[in-house]
Amino acid sequence: MQVDPHQTHVHTANLLELSVLKLKYDAVLSKYAFKLKLRRYIEAAARGNLDAMTLCLRLGAIVDFTTPKGCTALMEAAAFGQLEACQWLIKQGAHVDRENTAGDTAGAYTRPHLSST
Repeated sequence: MQVDPHQTHVHTANLLELSVLKLKYDAVLSKYAFKLKLRRYIEAAARGNLDAMTLCLRLGAIVDFTTPKGCTALMEAAAFGQLEACQWLIKQGAHVDRENTAGDTAGAYTRPHLSST
């Protein structure tokens, strides 16, 4: 049986096209997973959920992940008065002096909670 070189070329081209499509799909899926991980991590900080925050870090979240507006988990925890979560994040290496797009640090979010006690 003789193999048609044209058929082999077409088959190889189709495989390459499928490989490129799979890479694009994987990249989109990875980007979505990254955003979902970030959202879960920030939400966990705002709620003071140390178990969820620990899990997010184990799954690859970075302690100083930022939202599109530059807010970190530490800022969110501070904004919602989650002192234990703030302390935990600082122990994990969160930068207290990181600024969001408005120029605020976590300290700016902590002040309202300190003055109400």
